[in-house]
Amino acid sequence: MGEWFVKLVKGSMFKIMVVIIKADKSGIYDTLLSYKAKALLNQRIVDPAWYAFEIYRECFDALCQVEAKNDPKIIIGWGRNRTKDLLSSIYKTFLTKDLKKAFFNYSHLHRLTYNFGEVELKIISDREIVITFKDFTPDWKNHIFITTGYVQKFFELCTGKEMSYKILDDPKPAANATHIQLSWT
Repeated sequence: MGEWFVKLVKGSMFKIMVVIIKADKSGIYDTLLSYKAKALLNQRIVDPAWYAFEIYRECFDALCQVEAKNDPKIIIGWGRNRTKDLLSSIYKTFLTKDLKKAFFNYSHLHRLTYNFGEVELKIISDREIVITFKDFTPDWKNHIFITTGYVQKFFELCTGKEMSYKILDDPKPAANATHIQLSWT
């Protein structure tokens, strides 16, 4: 028998998006979202509950289209802001100056908010790292952008240094991975 697996996301990642979509009175989201997505939006989204990732993806793409006009810089900014919000409240214990421990904490945070995908860290030098997301939506550009904002702000808050980022091409496209390079001075 084949293995059956449903990708899920925590409500803490989903809730802010739901608030924004529900606040819109123009009706634009009614034209972009499926019946299943609209039904979920009518429920109360709670932080510790798990929700279907495909509906999260559908809602996030609609949000990016309407609110950001699919502009990568805006979406990266959302990731930076969301990380700042999460690390100043429910996940503030994840902040540390130790780079390896910071990565461990980021990886742990990933597992707390998504039930799939792996995160790996490669330290290139004392001023550069590459974070690799394996089996985690490498073809979904909007999510790559927000994730770039997440990791950039996470490591800035941990190290106290401003981070530059670069989304790298996957050297092995069949590996189903996304690589984000962070560097600082």
